[in-house]
Amino acid sequence: MDEAGVGAVVPMGLRTFLEDLSGRWEQIHAAATERDPAGLRRAAHALKSSAGSIHAGRLHVLLSHLEHAAFEERMEDCERLAFMIGDEMERVRAQLADSMEAT
Repeated sequence: MDEAGVGAVVPMGLRTFLEDLSGRWEQIHAAATERDPAGLRRAAHALKSSAGSIHAGRLHVLLSHLEHAAFEERMEDCERLAFMIGDEMERVRAQLADSMEAT
């Protein structure tokens, strides 16, 4: 991977994901608090794409469910999913930070 220049790109992509994570969580949390289904849909969609690109499977699935629940304006489900996403984001953040320190 290093010969093709990919070795440097992977940590940079993970670092960018980690930097964006807090802002994305703030968007989801604010939209859930305000009971804003359109805001939840947008925030979930944006983070879902990033989560998928780094293979954070459970986070990707939870965000997909949130996006769908927000589309259907099932706010109780959105609030429950937002809580689960917050926990999963912390797990992903810790795991990525640990793996980046190891490299």
